[in-house]
Amino acid sequence: MAPDILHLSSVTGSPLLDRKGERIGRVEDLVVRANGAAHPPVSGLVVRIGGRELFVPIELVWEIRPHQVQLQGQKLNLSRFERRAGELLLARDLSARHLINVVGARLIRANEIELALVDDSWQVVGVDPSSRGAIRRILPRSW
Repeated sequence: MAPDILHLSSVTGSPLLDRKGERIGRVEDLVVRANGAAHPPVSGLVVRIGGRELFVPIELVWEIRPHQVQLQGQKLNLSRFERRAGELLLARDLSARHLINVVGARLIRANEIELALVDDSWQVVGVDPSSRGAIRRILPRSW
């Protein structure tokens, strides 16, 4: 059975909840490591809490759903987020950018980044170049 697809635009800007379900911040972006994998794994989140951008390792995330991300732990590292070598920020670096589709050898626009939970790991599984992806990314949420 194919995994459920989650769109990046439904995660960025979402409330970040603590393990009790109380809002503590907002999800700004998702971080992946550019390691040459066919489906790069999500290594963490960039979140905004109290005016600071922080990194939350994916291991501290209990659940990612459309318009909501919930943590499982009680403690977060409050150091400001600093990008490391080999990391990509999905919304800032890839969303709405032109990419080369190596399979079809053509230029496509990444209107939406597709994510899925595969073998207990969140991974980038595709790019939606269609206008539907652009509309999802641009229109305000109705939640």
